Amino acid sequence: MPTADYHLLDVFTEAAFSGNQLAVLVDPPPMSTTAMQNLAAEFNLSETIFVSSPEVEGGSWTTRIFTPGSELPFAGHPTVGAAVLLAQLGRVGDEVVLAEGAGDVAVTIDRSGPVTRATLRSPRLPEHLEVVDPEVVTGVLGLDLDDLEHGKGPSGWSCGVGFAVVPLRDLDALGRCEVDLGRWMREMAGNGPDHLYPIVVDTLDPSRVRVRMFAPGMGIVEDPATGAAAAALAGHLLGRSTERGPFAWTLEQGIEMGRPSTIEVAARVENGQLHEVTVGGPAVVVGSGTITVPT
Repeated sequence: MPTADYHLLDVFTEAAFSGNQLAVLVDPPPMSTTAMQNLAAEFNLSETIFVSSPEVEGGSWTTRIFTPGSELPFAGHPTVGAAVLLAQLGRVGDEVVLAEGAGDVAVTIDRSGPVTRATLRSPRLPEHLEVVDPEVVTGVLGLDLDDLEHGKGPSGWSCGVGFAVVPLRDLDALGRCEVDLGRWMREMAGNGPDHLYPIVVDTLDPSRVRVRMFAPGMGIVEDPATGAAAAALAGHLLGRSTERGPFAWTLEQGIEMGRPSTIEVAARVENGQLHEVTVGGPAVVVGSGTITVPT
């Protein structure tokens, strides 16, 4: 049977064995979508990304991203991790474009510090989506309506993947989140954005946000760092900002899982209009190997 080389990275962290785990296959042998999905299930990480060299010099890299249960049109931590890896392998310079399902994703790479960093430009601006009843959303998370931040309710946001943003009143409520899978399947699955993204905005420093992410439909019990959700969250956070900002935020995720991650999000706003959202952070390579490719 054919084989493929792979690399393992920890993303949105400067230290190995924290952040979000990722498997990257660079220029893998030809394989079907089913084979790619089977490999992602075998790695059983939040995501596995397949990138193939451009057909022309300077072109975009053909990219496919899979969770253990489904393919994604766009995802942040695989994009950042793959860009860092390609830079460290000497395959790209300070910029690379990954052709993902949601569109071309431009990434800039910074090798000036001790750990390589990458920053992506979201292929889409945040889009507001309707969500199911707040009582359902909080119930699925094992919370009560009183656990919501005062004056705020759940809202849906997407930059290619939809998330139900759930503003909570404090870190205690965030720590108590636990998905009721049965209720999620009965009342949320397939009903609008059904990936749950509870957040707590720091009352003293609104540029700092603590988050968690649960995606049963993707086969992810909980994710330690979610770049696509971070990009989408910019839509919600901009609605809380004054005319002067902040238009840049630091998200902390994975704390409750013992996989602390830090994600930097920024929005470019001109004359009151949102023009760009970027998501960035560091990544470190922790291993490599060879795996059998399913037929």
